[in-house]
Amino acid sequence: MTARMTKPTLALAAALALLVVGLAEAGIPGLQRVTVANKPGGPYAAPPTVRQVNVAPGAHKNRYVRVRSTAKAKETLTLREHTAVPPDYRVRWYKGVKGSRNITGDVRGAGYQFNLKPDQRKRFRVWFRAKPDSTSPELCYQGEFEGPVGFDYASFKVNSPDGCN
Repeated sequence: MTARMTKPTLALAAALALLVVGLAEAGIPGLQRVTVANKPGGPYAAPPTVRQVNVAPGAHKNRYVRVRSTAKAKETLTLREHTAVPPDYRVRWYKGVKGSRNITGDVRGAGYQFNLKPDQRKRFRVWFRAKPDSTSPELCYQGEFEGPVGFDYASFKVNSPDGCN
């Protein structure tokens, strides 16, 4: 027997989904807040803002990500690469805004784990490079931050003025 959803059930499911999204935007306790910036000092913009990055072939650019805990106790978060990177681009993650510690291997593997105390913030630098012979028109890229309550993302449009498909 296949279960069918009635119109009232569908309406309730839609209302609950909107409530969860609204609570996430308001900063529910325990849901990390991810913001992105063009410069280390900001200004940092909250999602759903997608940061535009224009990188000429052979050049590179940095963007900055800040994650803040809204939990009432220390929590462990995991940063993972959410998007495969095409061969024409290179993306690297560094711990801190001046970050010299390359954590890309962890981010692409099982994930880079770090702790946040209540209301603590950590920042990361994301390095984008287009290879000199780059033919890929765009890169739509996301870093995923997973915490005990859910996910948040740092999103970038590289060489994609019209948006990501």
